[in-house]
Amino acid sequence: TPAHGVVRAIVKDSTDEYVNTNSQTFLDSDGRFMDNYARNIPGHVDLENDEWHMVTLTSEGGGKKGYRMYVDGVLAGEAPPSVILRQLESGLTDIPGVYVDGGDPLGLTGKIHLCGRVDKDSDRHFGGALSHLSLWDAVLSNGEVAALYSGVVGEAKLRQRCADAAASELQAIDGIDLCPFFAASGPPGAGSLATGAQPQQPASSTTLNDVLRDLRPAENRGEMSPPRQEILPPAPPTTVPPPPPPQQPSLRSDLTSGVFCDVLQVPSSCGLDAICVPLKTLADISGEMLNLGPGGATKGKCVAAPVGGIFPPDARVDVPLPLAFYPLTGGSVESWPLDTYKGKAVGVEWVPDVLFENTLKCSEQQGGYVQLPNIKYGEKGQFAVNFWMKKDVTDLNDPNEGLFEYIFSHGQATDGNFNPFGPNQVHVYMPEVAHPAHGVARVILKDSLSPYKGLMSHTFFDSDGKFMDNNPRNTIGHVNLEDGNWHMFTVTTKATGEPGYQIFVDGALGGSFPTPEVQNFLEGQQGGSASNPVDFHVDGGSPMNMEGDIFLCGRADLAAERHFDGQLAHLEIYDQSLSPEMIGAIFTAVKGKSLLMESITDLAASIRALQPNGTEGGRPRYVQTLQSADIIRALQQQQQQQQQQQQLQPQGPSAEAEELNALISQLQNGEAISCSIDVQRSGYITPLGCEKEGMVCAALHEDSLKSQAASNGVCVATPEGGIYTPLPSMNLPVPKAYFPLTGGSLESWPEPKYSGRVQESVQWVEDEFFGSVLECKENSLDYVRLDNIDYGRDGPFAINLWMSHNGSSGDTFEYLFSHGTANIGKDPWQPNEVQIFLPEIAHPAHGVVRTIVKDSNDLYDGEMSHTYLDSDGGFMNNMPRNVPGHVPLDDGKWHMVTVTTRDDGKRGFAVYVDGILGGTSPPAFMEQLQSKIAVDGGDPMIPTGDIFL
Repeated sequence: TPAHGVVRAIVKDSTDEYVNTNSQTFLDSDGRFMDNYARNIPGHVDLENDEWHMVTLTSEGGGKKGYRMYVDGVLAGEAPPSVILRQLESGLTDIPGVYVDGGDPLGLTGKIHLCGRVDKDSDRHFGGALSHLSLWDAVLSNGEVAALYSGVVGEAKLRQRCADAAASELQAIDGIDLCPFFAASGPPGAGSLATGAQPQQPASSTTLNDVLRDLRPAENRGEMSPPRQEILPPAPPTTVPPPPPPQQPSLRSDLTSGVFCDVLQVPSSCGLDAICVPLKTLADISGEMLNLGPGGATKGKCVAAPVGGIFPPDARVDVPLPLAFYPLTGGSVESWPLDTYKGKAVGVEWVPDVLFENTLKCSEQQGGYVQLPNIKYGEKGQFAVNFWMKKDVTDLNDPNEGLFEYIFSHGQATDGNFNPFGPNQVHVYMPEVAHPAHGVARVILKDSLSPYKGLMSHTFFDSDGKFMDNNPRNTIGHVNLEDGNWHMFTVTTKATGEPGYQIFVDGALGGSFPTPEVQNFLEGQQGGSASNPVDFHVDGGSPMNMEGDIFLCGRADLAAERHFDGQLAHLEIYDQSLSPEMIGAIFTAVKGKSLLMESITDLAASIRALQPNGTEGGRPRYVQTLQSADIIRALQQQQQQQQQQQQLQPQGPSAEAEELNALISQLQNGEAISCSIDVQRSGYITPLGCEKEGMVCAALHEDSLKSQAASNGVCVATPEGGIYTPLPSMNLPVPKAYFPLTGGSLESWPEPKYSGRVQESVQWVEDEFFGSVLECKENSLDYVRLDNIDYGRDGPFAINLWMSHNGSSGDTFEYLFSHGTANIGKDPWQPNEVQIFLPEIAHPAHGVVRTIVKDSNDLYDGEMSHTYLDSDGGFMNNMPRNVPGHVPLDDGKWHMVTVTTRDDGKRGFAVYVDGILGGTSPPAFMEQLQSKIAVDGGDPMIPTGDIFL
């Protein structure tokens, strides 16, 4: 399993009844709690090294709940972790969502099983050796556990164990003194296994000294003194000696020898296969001082051009020199123009390419990778990494490809302690095709001020601007990196100097971290309004202390299932941030300005091209009949014609005439004419069955269908302006209520079960798309009031409407749809509400539609209840908007807005604009941060007031 190399413990008291997955608690010997992720935590003991290890499990004691695990005499983990224990000590004895085991009575009645589980499961047996099992009916202290260990292996190994454990999370992060039993001071040789007051002895007939004496080899048992009295030398100092002063580098010979040139000479004297590189540039790259003398700015040196050449950005943009540039072409993994950094390639190919001539190609199956020497970028906080990538698309239909492919991996040295979420890490990787989030590139960035805090540190940011989001992707405007084309990928700290970092794809901003949603969340935490503050560090902008080599096409630990399938070229590492203009210039130099403009301005169009085309499979059908009065007049004319014929041939009224008379009478009296409709075959509107009436057969609304299954339709004229009927293949459910809002009518259709009333100044205006439509004006305080509709009572609901915004001038909000309880106040944060509204032009977030959903169980809890979702995916975000590809709703055009609970059964809701997903609530990162913010949508909702438009 991913967590191999540790020992895992499960403890359940007699009071621990199984509830749900929250009851599945366990503690590992590297200090991790309820963690199944891959493991190599610094300072933990590898239990798979074929050596003897002592494992100790003991309850907390002192009236505290929880338990502790020791490995080789030293504390290795606590359950629950220390951060929760501190809350327990401060009086929080009940932590929601966390079950605290240990400390309450145990009611063990079964036999003890060794080397297997009590149920004798065939896949749960141990392979190895066991010895010296001891059980106490009391708590063991740190000193007692240490004495048990040192009594067998000696004090030297105990001291070494303490030194190794200094790098563990418990000591390095939580600040726990793992070896308090050693004296803190004293002359050499005078240190002792300090215990302070005499610890409580286990409540048994055998003392700890007896146990230690039994553990000693037979020949050494005679004169053993109590371990508490043994004299131990003081521990060696753990401080790192200061580094030696830097030596003055000698001048590189390749700066003072070779073929020199004049950078202004055209054509260059270097020939076709070399480039005249300014000597100043070479000196800056090497970090050396070079006296160029008079006219030195034009002096250069001929340097062999890399295969495929280089693409200098526009000199007017002032792109900085990279700290290192790897062309990765023509079989070379050396930096250019100076081979300061030389790498090695293992298991890779070099393939012809139209854009870069001959590039590096890696194969996941072959486990290919490139290893580059460590480059100390970001020491002052600012850095950027830029490269070109081309994903191999031959395996995109493989359902087994569900992990990650690492493109760039730089972090701690691969000495057996790999943790991609520890400090000083930069990783760029792609979720594979079977992963829900495939199609994006993912970044892990950790600076030196980002200590590892368990799952709270497992943060990542995607190239479509999503934070900690593993949901399936179809984000409007993001660049699909699985299309088999070359793409330029950039990760950079912010050029403004603010904390955080940004991702660019093909020169266009894909996402900026922290996102406005995360920023608002953190500001709310700092403001003291949150009842459960989260200790969260914004990575990026703080100093980096990069150690270990850089790996391309594989993760830094060379894990077998973390290799990249595809091509790479032109890796550039900068020791400063890149601005959007700089990144655009780098991209344009390779691909040209037209492609840059396409990636910036036509992203939404490219995504919309993937949506179902109306010409494929048929467009939704448009149906328009005569209105009821016109139908009656037409039938009366037909009646008059029949009567005239009867006068010529007097034979009495025919059956056809009697039927026509009855039909006219029904229509004049407003009587319903029933019809039968197969919704699955015909959709919920069809002209079949009502031909003689000149009408359509429309399915009755959902509540009527349940009681009138035999006659589930009604013959009715279409609303004024006609109606667009969805295709039967779409399997749309019959709406509970439908208001056309055309032709001056506020009645529901097809049966007028619901109605409404308008404020006097509301007008009906002609529209080329829908006929005569409702028009409201803000300054006239217009509104429409519709009857209450009983939707969402079981949880699921959906609201769909069309809107065309005429513009605004204020800085507040314009409500399209407002529904709540009958006694609703001014604050739209109460239970049983749905609000759909627009921020006005002077509001920073204008151009989106904003939604609020509150279930019946969403009690008001101050600012934590002020949740809203925008149509560009923004969550609780009042920042200015320019999200790539989102639909601007203040363009004066018709747009369809849909608010619906989630179709996967999870709690939350989603907003769609023009049929395309705009955003979901709650965003994925909220679950990871364990926020107390309410999750709205999916639970029963019972609004009792009228609907306001």
